[in-house]
Amino acid sequence: MTSVSCVSVTKWWMCIMLDVLFLTVHVCALENLALRKPFWEDQEWKDPKIGWRGGNAVDGLYTDRSANGGQCVITENKAQTATWRVDLGGVVSISHIDIYYRTGNKGCSQVGVYGLDCNKPCPANCQEKRCDVNMGHCLGCLSGYQGPTCSQVCKQGFFGDECSRRCGNCRNKQTCHHINGSCLNGCDEGVKGWNCTTECDPGFYGKHCIHSCSENCYVNGSCDRFYGECEGGCKPGWTGITCKQISTASEESQVGAIVGGIFAVIVVILIAIAVVILYKRLNPRISRQQTAGNKRTDSSNNQTNEDSEYYTELQVSNEACQYEVLKTCLK
Repeated sequence: MTSVSCVSVTKWWMCIMLDVLFLTVHVCALENLALRKPFWEDQEWKDPKIGWRGGNAVDGLYTDRSANGGQCVITENKAQTATWRVDLGGVVSISHIDIYYRTGNKGCSQVGVYGLDCNKPCPANCQEKRCDVNMGHCLGCLSGYQGPTCSQVCKQGFFGDECSRRCGNCRNKQTCHHINGSCLNGCDEGVKGWNCTTECDPGFYGKHCIHSCSENCYVNGSCDRFYGECEGGCKPGWTGITCKQISTASEESQVGAIVGGIFAVIVVILIAIAVVILYKRLNPRISRQQTAGNKRTDSSNNQTNEDSEYYTELQVSNEACQYEVLKTCLK
């Protein structure tokens, strides 16, 4: 006599997509493909009143695994082999198959083991090391894991208990740590914090919010938290998304001022050079003129001295002449 409590053929059900205001929410669940499906068996129990026939394997019930619980399939007495089949109604994708045997409702006295002899350890990622005593499926998973035996990490973009929490805005849209949700390679633009869920404070922007808004924003210190685009545009004379570039008019004005300054300096240098050259050319002439003047002065002085000596001689001569005249007259 062979007995089976329940057969569950399970697949990952296709994700249901709910589009609301361009927000896509994915809801995934497991579906028992064998539930209440047509079955066939070659060694069914003859007495239909007892209720041990093959339909119990696909009724979804397996809480009472005793012979009198009405949830197990028991074959005819003395049958050496038995065949049981279920028609799933088509070609399907199967995740796993669960077969629950009749146990007489006897479980394992020790926590963390399963199997007929209670000698198999429950999977490592089972919550509190608890699992089904027959199949070894976890009764719950540790944070960051999923699946019947909790052997799968959370899918991309999710973390935490039952993989139900969404990751923050990790850098370059990368997934976060499947257990604690931390962004291992930093944050994307506009957010900060260990899990990249905190928006930038006013006046800051960029990855990890480390950049300050430009002082050239029209609204001082106010910009977009993602890329630093100034709210209200730029102050006069500035341009660009972050208002850190000098506008064309200001550039032209500054260029004109610079060119004008350079031109003025060049003019001053040229004038200084011209003065030096002119001085060097005129200096010999001035020296020659001064020398000639000195010579003329010396000549004039010499002539005056000669005239003075001649006048003295004439005066003496006249005085001598007058003396001779007086002597003559007196005689």
